[in-house]
Amino acid sequence: MNFYWADSGAGRRGRILFSDEKWFDVERAHNRQNDRVRLKGKPPLEEKMTTRRQIPKQVMVWTGITYTGKTPLIFVDEGVKVQGPQCCAILENKVSPGAPRYFRDEMRT
Repeated sequence: MNFYWADSGAGRRGRILFSDEKWFDVERAHNRQNDRVRLKGKPPLEEKMTTRRQIPKQVMVWTGITYTGKTPLIFVDEGVKVQGPQCCAILENKVSPGAPRYFRDEMRT
């Protein structure tokens, strides 16, 4: 019975798209221990001061993978949450045009 189930899914594995999204910080985190300067005198005040935002800039990257390949990286604007409607828009506008390439064996059936 298990062999039948495993064998019956073999033809459908090419029609699956796994997707994921990840937030990345764009601004570098400041760590004073990593930015050391050896000087004979005191450094100017401007060198000691660092500016940072309360909430660092971020970018979301969305991508997908199929049995035959991967989708290109899709960068999502800051502040946009990828939920149902946004995910459908990404699939329709970015992934659907490349569907013959991602699902080339499955498009014939």
